[in-house]
Amino acid sequence: TSLQAPPPTPTGPTVLSPLPTPPPTSAPTPLPATPGPTPLPTPLPTPLPTPLPTPLPTPLPTPFPTPNPTAPPPTTSPTRFPTSQPTQCRGARCETTACQYKFEVLPDGDCDNSFNEQTSQFFICGLDNQIEFPAEVTVFNQEFTIIFAKVIITEPYQIVEVGNENLCTPSISVFITSPDQSKVYKLFTVNTSCETQPIYIGDTFSAFKVVEFINPNQGVVEGCKTNP
Repeated sequence: TSLQAPPPTPTGPTVLSPLPTPPPTSAPTPLPATPGPTPLPTPLPTPLPTPLPTPLPTPLPTPFPTPNPTAPPPTTSPTRFPTSQPTQCRGARCETTACQYKFEVLPDGDCDNSFNEQTSQFFICGLDNQIEFPAEVTVFNQEFTIIFAKVIITEPYQIVEVGNENLCTPSISVFITSPDQSKVYKLFTVNTSCETQPIYIGDTFSAFKVVEFINPNQGVVEGCKTNP
């Protein structure tokens, strides 16, 4: 078999294959315009500091009065026994029930200056006005159902007799008025039992001063009269 020569190599210009078309290039994104410098905010004018109000001076607290440490609080009803009458006449004490009394009418006697040891539960003061003479004195039992005395007094220190041996009461209520009863001067109650509450010659109860009492054990006991 005869050998064949290879075909001749073409001598014409070499045709190159075209390059691939690149994809279209997008337009460049424009850079944003460079902003100018951001202006700083104009600060508001700084207000002048408001001065704090000047406080008013705080007054010092007024101290309360210090109570007298030696004066204990009362544990019972106060007794009407003022110490401002050191020369007050004081006689015998009534020991058993007295049915008869004599009282002297004091022109300036009042409840606050009464001199006795009875508690306010038994010596009860109501009205307490200045007596004008002449005046009428009416003495009842405490219930105002029995009249023990009813007299007109025309001058200070006049004696008023109350009760008798057959008419006793453990307490009396005294009503002193003008004679026509248009004015009321005094109204008070006194324990006269001599046992429930003490009563002495010389004791004063508003406008009444004890100057005499009579009881079975002691008989007639008297004293401390202003005009003996």
